[in-house]
Amino acid sequence: MDTQAASREIEDLLFALIPRRVGELRISVPVYCLMVKYLSGSEYGDTVPSLELPADSLRQQIQKEKGNKAPYFLWSHFELPHCPEVFTATIHDPTLLAIVRLNPDLANRKLAQIVALRLNALDWSQVTSVTDDFVVIAADETQEFGDTFGDIKASIGEERLANLRARKLIGSESWYHL
Repeated sequence: MDTQAASREIEDLLFALIPRRVGELRISVPVYCLMVKYLSGSEYGDTVPSLELPADSLRQQIQKEKGNKAPYFLWSHFELPHCPEVFTATIHDPTLLAIVRLNPDLANRKLAQIVALRLNALDWSQVTSVTDDFVVIAADETQEFGDTFGDIKASIGEERLANLRARKLIGSESWYHL
């Protein structure tokens, strides 16, 4: 399988597997986003993305506690606390794992952004409990790129970005500060 075909295969598998995996979590409280956490290179082992879904109740708590600095803590997965309000999952699929192992550098930032953008077109209320401003974003597990806003922008598109700004969930001048 050539690189382009393998990349498309990984993308299509993730697009199919991620909603299924999220549904299996049976989350009963609204979540405000799904972070598709990618690894930046094969030196980290298998590069299949993992998933993180923070609850809206956590978002409200962060907004109250952090004020104008809240966006940084809402969208940077490293800043989210390890607590019951953050749901996590891994994706275990033998076909996906086999393709990723043969092409470890393909399950990367660009692929996570493309998958997130495609996943944003789904009606997530049919999969799990979500807020009306729910988004799917790529998130750098290693922080090698240090570009959380670049990942968000590439993942959600301009319309959703404008909506998050209007709701004061992302800053206008600086994404991480209102």
